[in-house]
Amino acid sequence: MTDLHALADLLDEEITLYERLAEMTEAERSAVFERTGDDLAGIVARKDAILTRITVAEGRRDRWIADWRVVHGGVTNPTTLGDVIALATGAIATTLQARRDALLLALEAVANANERNRHLMTSALGIVDRRLDALRRAMSPTYAAGGAPARRASAAVLDMRA
Repeated sequence: MTDLHALADLLDEEITLYERLAEMTEAERSAVFERTGDDLAGIVARKDAILTRITVAEGRRDRWIADWRVVHGGVTNPTTLGDVIALATGAIATTLQARRDALLLALEAVANANERNRHLMTSALGIVDRRLDALRRAMSPTYAAGGAPARRASAAVLDMRA
């Protein structure tokens, strides 16, 4: 189970899944902008399914690397994909490095999409907070036109006496 070509296949699967996750994350953002709630719910469900598949794929890769570690001397340090690639030779080393680079690009695309969505959500929540604050002020018994606190009745009576 430590065939390097099998590792390349596992990486291909992860790359495909992360690319799909990046697409779903962008679709999620578009659905928010277009206010298509039904589409958004479907996108979130598909995104969750992809995340589950990514977890499974990462687990298979981790098991492959653990098996490789045992076969190659039981290295006690945590072995990384880079460690495996460093010991590979020939065309498979080039293939694995290209897959690793592609995986990192796919992960970067997901991270960038998540960051854009974070900014969108932060802005949207800021708008909601400001509107709720304005509504609280408008419903306050001390509200006066223009948002300034109204003078209390007892203070108004005292002002008339002066």
